[in-house]
Amino acid sequence: MKMKEMTSRLLSSSPDKEEMRLILKENYNLVMAPFIDEDFDPKLDPESIYTDDMDTPSLRFEHYVKVMEDRIIQAQSAVAQNVLQAMLDFVVDDFESEDVEVVE
Repeated sequence: MKMKEMTSRLLSSSPDKEEMRLILKENYNLVMAPFIDEDFDPKLDPESIYTDDMDTPSLRFEHYVKVMEDRIIQAQSAVAQNVLQAMLDFVVDDFESEDVEVVE
């Protein structure tokens, strides 16, 4: 599932936090790829928020948190804020846990 498709499902599920978390879990590899894949290449996605100089997962994670916090503040609707917050919480929780790994 592509990011836009997942985002649409999240928007439809808001404000149900459990449903949003399930959608994010189903798309774990997509959501977490920039933080768990040492070989992640931001050039593969023209809409990527990452740049070539963000060559470690921790640099990409720091940037992701900043971007998402800004997007939450700038979001015009409560639904969009809910989705962005759910995504941010999911990534932060998983990145900071000790069991972050690629799920097949």
